[in-house]
Amino acid sequence: MTRLSMVLLSSTIFSLSAFADSAPPLPDTPEVWQQTARNDIESAYLETKNNHPGMVDPQNPAFFARLIQAKERSLHYAASVTDAGGYRAALQIFNNLIHDGHAGVRVTLPADSVYAQKWPGFHAVWRADKMMVYASELAEVPAGAVLTACDGKPVSTWLQSNVFPFAGHEENQGDWWTHAEKLMRDNGNPFIQLPGKCELELDGKRWAHTLRWTRISAQGKEWERRASDGERLPVGITSPKAGWYWIAAQTFSPDESEREAYRKMYQEIRDKRQDLQKATAIVIDLRHNRGGSSGWSRDLAKALWGDDRVNRRTKAYFADTQVWWRASEGNVAYLENLVGVLHKEGQLPVADMLEKVAAQMRIAQQAGEPFFKAIPAPVAMNMREARADTATDPAALSAPVYVIVPSRCVSACLDALDIFQLFDRVRFIGAPTGADSTYMEVRTVPLPSGFGVTVIPNKVYLNRPRGNGIAYQPHILFGKLEWSAKNFMQMIEEDVTKSRS
Repeated sequence: MTRLSMVLLSSTIFSLSAFADSAPPLPDTPEVWQQTARNDIESAYLETKNNHPGMVDPQNPAFFARLIQAKERSLHYAASVTDAGGYRAALQIFNNLIHDGHAGVRVTLPADSVYAQKWPGFHAVWRADKMMVYASELAEVPAGAVLTACDGKPVSTWLQSNVFPFAGHEENQGDWWTHAEKLMRDNGNPFIQLPGKCELELDGKRWAHTLRWTRISAQGKEWERRASDGERLPVGITSPKAGWYWIAAQTFSPDESEREAYRKMYQEIRDKRQDLQKATAIVIDLRHNRGGSSGWSRDLAKALWGDDRVNRRTKAYFADTQVWWRASEGNVAYLENLVGVLHKEGQLPVADMLEKVAAQMRIAQQAGEPFFKAIPAPVAMNMREARADTATDPAALSAPVYVIVPSRCVSACLDALDIFQLFDRVRFIGAPTGADSTYMEVRTVPLPSGFGVTVIPNKVYLNRPRGNGIAYQPHILFGKLEWSAKNFMQMIEEDVTKSRS
């Protein structure tokens, strides 16, 4: 066991293997499609079995059984594959049964093989505990109507048969918000039956509507993009009204201009500290945030609450957390290669740190050990002591901080919530979040067909306070159809008024 500083790297998928310039040829018969699906599933199974940390994770003894189930179930479906839609669905089953959002396969089929998506003329979403029409091209299906059943079966039953076997997990509330919209889409999955007639309800009126499945319009695609998270805002801090501050942090995978915007925003927050002390409320907007690098949220927390205050609480919170790197031949070779690439790119601090990790992984692998265990230095204080302010800390924020959380908040977005919730008067508003695994730092291996990659995590967090597959629940559930800044502002104002009364 070796003590190393716990460096949080980006959750971005790295691949050192490039696809060929030309797309691989498509299978031309059902039999070839079936064999292609079988080959890719078997390859994904072996790569995962030989390299995934879950195979030897003492805190996840059921992982191998799930992996076997994923292979057997997806191979069962592969036997009936006849085209690209069936191929994709069979591999999606493999993904879902592994139950690890940082592993599995990512399918990338040639554009000319993709089924032309169909819809019934309206876009429906999950809000709180029901399926609602978000927007519609049909006068007989107005926005705001609730879909209660289709063909005599409750909507929830349809989601359990048509959606959750292929995307998301029924037990995760956030996945209902994220994936329920797929019920009203025809993506060419041959293993499901599309609903034919649905019952709707609005303002006490109930009626039935026969679905007509046609190619989705450009308007429908736009509604699909807008429905989940509302409008996109540039990185920065604004004041929508006197005493209110809105911090837009809708990505933790910023491009160069967004990275500069983050650095500018951090300084602006520090410069406005006295104004923030007197604020009515501060809003951190994480809509559209799907993760990336957790460093951006940690630096945001430091700007708001103070560097030392954040460092103390974070160290105490993660005092028992360890990082174990899976020392398989494939993982070690990947990391050694990555170190060379990072050196050539001039990313020397990260390259030097990973070079030490790779060396320790190689030693563990040669000794027959499953992991290189990076154990952090002991933390000198507990959380109660870490919460006590020191003379060098800036004045503590007295304003409430509302964090807007979408259902698609995963990975580094969840890391942000881990940190924000360590501070007083922080409230989450929005939807139940996604739930990620404790397996991180992924690499990819091309599938034999060339139609995608197998995703392999390289390390596991042991004793992370937020466990494997655990989501955050919002303090304030936001059930309105439109996830607009205006609507969030209204609900937050109501909560501020309520808390003062």
